[in-house]
Amino acid sequence: MTAATKSSLRSLPPGLRAALKHAALRLIAEAGGIHEAAKLAGISPAQMGRYQAGSEPDLMPLDVALVLTAATGGESFGDLFADLAGCRLVAQREADEPAPAEMPALMGGLSEAAEVIHLIGAALADGVISPTERGQIRRGVADLKDQLSDIERATAGDGAQAARSAVAGQSRAQAARSAVAQKATSPKGWRS
Repeated sequence: MTAATKSSLRSLPPGLRAALKHAALRLIAEAGGIHEAAKLAGISPAQMGRYQAGSEPDLMPLDVALVLTAATGGESFGDLFADLAGCRLVAQREADEPAPAEMPALMGGLSEAAEVIHLIGAALADGVISPTERGQIRRGVADLKDQLSDIERATAGDGAQAARSAVAGQSRAQAARSAVAQKATSPKGWRS
């Protein structure tokens, strides 16, 4: 390490220096201690100890942090870097892991809520809520209440059976809207 690099590392803000030392301490602990971590990284235990010791100027190099992170699945440096960037890490789901059973009900609830918000916004746009708009909002709120009930059932217990009934409930609400839309545009419908 060059003298310039050592100088710049010493000039890090004290809070960041302490956070880097703490991340190293956590990662070394996750690896099974100083001796195990040193073995994994291919360095001496004395050097590994310096990376975690607050009184030592040495910070854990990125290559050592990467080796230990890969070996342990530790998140200490990842969490620190994400925090410095104003972000947070979220664990990835396995690609073949199914979506939670509650997902259809939750998505249906979001869709209904967005639709009600859109109806209210459209009604308020001209400053007057017409009887037609009032009826559309009331129907939208009723559908949203149904979706909220579905969400409540889906998130109770393990959610699998409740989610299936929530999907069926969502299908009923969607089918009703679809039937109304189809009748309104069909040749024998309301606008013929």
